[in-house]
Amino acid sequence: MLEVKYQGKQFAVMPDEERWLVAKVLLLKIHAITGWTLPVSEMMTIFIDQMQKKMQESYRNVTAEEIEYAFRNRGLDIKDWGKELNLTMIDEIMLPYLTTRSELSKFEEHLKNKPPEIEEKKQLSDEEWEEWMVDIKDYRVDLIPVQCYDYLLRSEKINPTGAQKNEAMNRALTMYGISIQDNLRDWDEFMKQKEQNKISGKHYDSLVVIAKRLIVYDYLQTNVKE
Repeated sequence: MLEVKYQGKQFAVMPDEERWLVAKVLLLKIHAITGWTLPVSEMMTIFIDQMQKKMQESYRNVTAEEIEYAFRNRGLDIKDWGKELNLTMIDEIMLPYLTTRSELSKFEEHLKNKPPEIEEKKQLSDEEWEEWMVDIKDYRVDLIPVQCYDYLLRSEKINPTGAQKNEAMNRALTMYGISIQDNLRDWDEFMKQKEQNKISGKHYDSLVVIAKRLIVYDYLQTNVKE
């Protein structure tokens, strides 16, 4: 998703004439992807005009490539096949996309400012772990030693349910996807597994590590006081 974000020109910087032409092409592509029908004759001209205004007002920092991407990847979720296309239906696809896009952008910025790895402490007594937990509370998720999860589990301070583990894994999907976005081979393999809902191998192992860190992070924020 972030790779697509940096492709093309944002609508905010397009002159009116270019934005109008892009709106026309986008509507045709959305029709091809979704099967939603387009208005005819003079109504189509009005629709294009409203679409280009929507692009300027609601999607200023978005590109045409992103809209195509959003519809291609949400196409299977569309239930109203054959209905007449309108701006509200476009929002049904774009608003969830923009929410995810915002979350990815924040995490991307977080990774850019990532400091050097902090050396993990090992072979600590329970008392030493408790003392260290105060410091670990201030660690970012990606720097939390996985051993923290094992300690908290062993000391019965956490006992995550199946639902909690699933929730952590879902959050980990976004974080892991960003961490491998520059490795096109891994990214492509991961996305294919994700689409098939059969994530395995090194991708699954990495997700488990991130999910454990997230569970520890949530515990620390709630239960550890400085």
